[in-house]
Amino acid sequence: MGSTKLPSIAVALCFVVPFAIAVAALWWATRRRRK
Repeated sequence: MGSTKLPSIAVALCFVVPFAIAVAALWWATRRRRK
């Protein structure tokens, strides 16, 4: 029954990781542009 938590974490990661990468890329671009 504890294994049911794993898929939800994987799904959340699949949504959070790309979002975090996009935010980091946007932040890096704005930071680079300012300098």
